[in-house]
Amino acid sequence: MIEVRIPLSLPIRKVVLAERGAAVPEWLRAEFARHPESPVGLNHATASASDTRQLRQSVALERKALGAERAAVAVERESLQRDRANFTRGLTALQQAARRSDEQLQSLIGEVREATIELAHAIAAKLIFEQIDRDRFPIANLVHEVLARLQTRDAAVVRLHPADLALLEEVPTIATSGDQRSLQYVADHTLARGDCRATAGEIKVVYELRHQIEEIRRQLLSTVSGHDETGP
Repeated sequence: MIEVRIPLSLPIRKVVLAERGAAVPEWLRAEFARHPESPVGLNHATASASDTRQLRQSVALERKALGAERAAVAVERESLQRDRANFTRGLTALQQAARRSDEQLQSLIGEVREATIELAHAIAAKLIFEQIDRDRFPIANLVHEVLARLQTRDAAVVRLHPADLALLEEVPTIATSGDQRSLQYVADHTLARGDCRATAGEIKVVYELRHQIEEIRRQLLSTVSGHDETGP
């Protein structure tokens, strides 16, 4: 039970006390504390029940609104997660496509380089053998190089294709080369044109034109591909 004292100097209006055993809400206690002289014209039990219902309705509405906001946040979060997953998949696909494109580009560049080398090899071989067929190949220079590789002063035997030997005899530059060793030239039908074989004692030097051209091709292909090229 709450007892309310009103000063006698003021006219007494209407004071309603709380029912015995009823809980007094805080707002009513605060009202009495702020304005002890203010009249209270509402039945406490009735006001308390009404405020409780309003409070419950307000809380229910707040909970409903909060639940709706949480549901909206959850939906938005799921949407963001899906967008993130889609973006990640798209980025991964782009990276894979870029790697494949780079690999294809590098492979294409390698193929172009190899094709260029093969074309250059074919053109060079054709030109060289055309020079041989027209008796314009520098046989004398070839013999000089082969003899220089013997690295001995012993008598040497030089073997050439008969056509190359005939061409060399027409341009006798060997005698004026300053080489004082004894040289013997032999026509060898087993040799291809452009080939030369020289022996001095136990030392032998073999020069095969086709092999030299092919070796240059293999070295160039090895440089382009990064691995040794082997073949017949």
